[in-house]
Amino acid sequence: MEKLISLAAYAIKVWSREDRECETISSFGDDHDLLDFFQSFLAGLEKKTSHNKDFQQVLRVKRLKKEGRRIYGIIETGDYGQESVLFDVETEKIAYERKITEANMLPFYFLVDLPEETDEGIILLQRLGMFGIRKMLYHVLSQKFAEKFEDFRLDLHTLVDADEIAKYQKGKIESIRFISFNIPSDVTDCFDSGHTEKIGHAELVIRARRGSFLPLTSRLRKFFAGGQDLPKLIALDETNFKYQDIKVRSRVGRTSRTVDLGNLNRLRSYHDITDEVELDKSGHPKFTSIHGLADNMVARIRSNLGLDNG
Repeated sequence: MEKLISLAAYAIKVWSREDRECETISSFGDDHDLLDFFQSFLAGLEKKTSHNKDFQQVLRVKRLKKEGRRIYGIIETGDYGQESVLFDVETEKIAYERKITEANMLPFYFLVDLPEETDEGIILLQRLGMFGIRKMLYHVLSQKFAEKFEDFRLDLHTLVDADEIAKYQKGKIESIRFISFNIPSDVTDCFDSGHTEKIGHAELVIRARRGSFLPLTSRLRKFFAGGQDLPKLIALDETNFKYQDIKVRSRVGRTSRTVDLGNLNRLRSYHDITDEVELDKSGHPKFTSIHGLADNMVARIRSNLGLDNG
């Protein structure tokens, strides 16, 4: 099975440390423009690789383009620190022995869109299966920003695509987890007497049989529409299990995701483009193909945020 390729959307903001207010990204402080910072930062990574010795990771920009107030291209990243072998599945022989100082560099597409006269920009980052570059990129990015602008803070947070989440509301429910932050008394009775501190939480998990799904989509849609409180979403009278949170695992096509109904602000929006993007001979997305999909995604996000698409 081919690995899933997706685009993750994030909002980027500049905050004043003094008054704790969000700044206009095109003219913060003494008329600083976040676009200029990004252009300088990414051009620097194109010339010199970022090397994090603590995490044994490297990061570099392989391809960089700028159009108006958008910057996009390819970032390569990889880790090192362990020896390994590359095995050729056709010849069934070891093709190469990787040294401890060699990093296996993987390419990831990125797009930075920074409109004028707004307090929020958009960043799209490619993911390959479970792997992405957000954590390492933001670590280097925020560090460089803090060095240059000590009176301001750079903030990166997830942008949830309403259309993408709507798909999983209508998806096939594979499992549902009821979570209680108070362990039932009949369970605590099993512990040593005199133990009164908080020791954890309890979960009641219901999973569908292989190949089947739980009939909960109508209730889930009602919850997202605001017509049902979380504690009343599903009654568990017979079990007497008092829950404070619910996590639902929903499948759409080949992908599944877990939605925490009690913490919707933590939703991650990964737009699956596996079936849409064209691949090159190396097995990675063709640049023109993934850029076209990212361009359309930015236009949709701009529309949802009320930003001009001109």
